Amino acid sequence: MKKTATIFLSFFSVLVYSKNINNKTFIRESRQSLHYIESRVNDSVDVANIRADELIADRYFDLTFEKALTSFDYVNSRGTANLQFIDGQTNFIELNYSFKVLRNLYLKTGINLMEFDTTSQDNENRNFYSWTTSYAGIGTGLSLRVLSLNKIYIMLDSKIGFLTLLGGEQKINLQTLSLNDQQEFEGQNSFYSFGISISYKVSDSIAIGIKSSQYVTRENILESFPRAFVQNLSLKSRNIGLSLYISN
Repeated sequence: MKKTATIFLSFFSVLVYSKNINNKTFIRESRQSLHYIESRVNDSVDVANIRADELIADRYFDLTFEKALTSFDYVNSRGTANLQFIDGQTNFIELNYSFKVLRNLYLKTGINLMEFDTTSQDNENRNFYSWTTSYAGIGTGLSLRVLSLNKIYIMLDSKIGFLTLLGGEQKINLQTLSLNDQQEFEGQNSFYSFGISISYKVSDSIAIGIKSSQYVTRENILESFPRAFVQNLSLKSRNIGLSLYISN
């Protein structure tokens, strides 16, 4: 009887010991599997971040052709805005060179060709007005990448700069006047713009995109508008266009 009890206790001890070993082995293997999964997830995130950085190069040129709806804001020296303007359809061209300053932030500088056209009618005096103007500008700004998804990225853009009048005409009924010597237009020497762009990378060095932006230009863009006791003129536009990005 004692021999039988001894054999039974020994067999039971072996079973308990084996179960403990199996439990420890299972926990160790589970931890290894979890560590493997975490490693793969981290690797995937790192790869995604690398791919996101590669969506747009450290340095690139961008060329944008835009269709614009342009108009004027005018307030006379008495503080009255007595003219209602009708939007004109024009074309804008922008060429920039950008380089990365932070992971998602780019500094850019470039040139702009702008056209601001509009018409207005003074019903009180029965006069019809129209303006046709063109400007060349140079400026600098920032582009911030806010989202990267596979080969698509979204950027927020801003720019501020100076410009000069290339030429312009004003029509009052049937009379045509040059704007080259008019202070309100010659004095339009600063501008700012802001917008958003969505681009798609088609190769290692080329991307195409759609850009929506707004421009404002007046004599001093940093001053409040309108100023008191003087004539105030501000030119504005709402644009949409196609962009080509070429990295180097």
